[in-house]
Amino acid sequence: MINKVVLVLFVTLLMTITFSVSVAAGDEENPEIKDNPRDTYFRSTDIRAVWFHEDPNEPEYLFISMKLSSLLFKWNIERGIAWECNGTLYYCYHRIFFFESKMHRENWQLYVFPQTSSTPVPGTYDIFSKIITWKIDKTLIGNPEPGETLSDTRSFAALESAKEMGASKILFPDYAPDEGFGKEYTIQF
Repeated sequence: MINKVVLVLFVTLLMTITFSVSVAAGDEENPEIKDNPRDTYFRSTDIRAVWFHEDPNEPEYLFISMKLSSLLFKWNIERGIAWECNGTLYYCYHRIFFFESKMHRENWQLYVFPQTSSTPVPGTYDIFSKIITWKIDKTLIGNPEPGETLSDTRSFAALESAKEMGASKILFPDYAPDEGFGKEYTIQF
């Protein structure tokens, strides 16, 4: 009888710890940033959720995914995510440029403030799931250790008009969350 009680308590404790660890890591169901759907007119700039995640098979990388209402590629668009870690502000973005109705250039970049230049990073998008994902080498973001947090998380998406006299106009912006910041993410590996 005592063995059964101890076994039940042990299994309960193990399940609690496992659930806590799985919730600590972001995913589509538990994103660090949630946004109200349809809070901007243009669906390709309508952010639904953003989450940070890691892969135990690639512990040297941080992945950041953004789900949108649509992933149409017909306009100049910038989508990005910002966060802070150890007092440094980071911003990764995906920018697409069109010229004469054809994709002219695509950039996946990481910007570390207060630097004045950005670093290319790999990224992917899945048109069917409407998710874009950045793959960021942790050496580019100060090699955060397990247990360190990414804070002040926020995201942005907007159309960019053609540049007029050196400056582009921002159209149909979406900021997520709508106010303040998203949840913190704790580095796992």
